[in-house]
Amino acid sequence: MTRALWTVAPEHVPYTEILASTPSNIEKVLETFPFPFVAKEVRNSMGRGTFLIKNEYDFYQYANQNDVLYVQEYLENDGKDLRICVIGKDIFTAYWRVGAEGEFLHNVAQGGSLCFEFIPQEACDLVLNVSKQLNINHAGFDVLVSGGHFYILEFNVLFGNMGITKSGLSVEKAIYEYLLSEFVPPFPTSPTTKKVI
Repeated sequence: MTRALWTVAPEHVPYTEILASTPSNIEKVLETFPFPFVAKEVRNSMGRGTFLIKNEYDFYQYANQNDVLYVQEYLENDGKDLRICVIGKDIFTAYWRVGAEGEFLHNVAQGGSLCFEFIPQEACDLVLNVSKQLNINHAGFDVLVSGGHFYILEFNVLFGNMGITKSGLSVEKAIYEYLLSEFVPPFPTSPTTKKVI
């Protein structure tokens, strides 16, 4: 995912290193990244497996439990990030995830709250452009604002939908309608487009 983002929007990705967890690479990270920085487990979601590394002890604990070092710079922010969901060729919904007071993570599953107001159009345009270039028609993009610049932290095709559910929207219905608009159902129906599922 990060490598895909590097190809189409490198200026919108936090500085990241993805390395094998070897003694030399552990030292390289410690020499390269100032504290605090962010370390992630390669396969996880909903904020699990994402750590704010505050000192060498934290990093050694993380490195000893992971075969891959996935490390990103920590970006100063105002305690919130955007979840922007794409279905088909459009933004399905977008909302702020506001972290609990003093918390590093903003995920709803980690105690964050939601705000559906004041969504920056520039962030939505960025996500639509990236999803189009990568041919993604279903994903949740996590976007952080730092220093007035938008950074895509990650995107997931299997993303938490607590925020969507709370807004009263139906992902299933939107996906179904998108599929109907793009493909001919595999059962008898009235004439539609030429594409076949």
